[in-house]
Amino acid sequence: RMLSLVVGAPPEPDFDPARLAELFRKQERLQLGEAVQLVDRARDVLRKEPNVLAVEAPITIVGDLHGQFYDLLHLLHLGGAPGRETQYLFLGDYVDRGAW
Repeated sequence: RMLSLVVGAPPEPDFDPARLAELFRKQERLQLGEAVQLVDRARDVLRKEPNVLAVEAPITIVGDLHGQFYDLLHLLHLGGAPGRETQYLFLGDYVDRGAW
């Protein structure tokens, strides 16, 4: 893919979301190829999404996370798991600051 070409990352043979989730839980780093695959897949999903959403109250609006994964976990612990009764709207700035 384009990002792979830009950063020169070798393609990973298998994409394993469970492995990535475990790495995040353990605060371990991804291999470059895993990170590239994650970005590529996220881009594919986001391209299909509309850029304006109509939402209904009640909804919890979350501002900038700046890569603070444990703040996100704490927020979800306080507010409840996302679902029909508990909705969240994330405004952006997910990963631009943080431990890594």
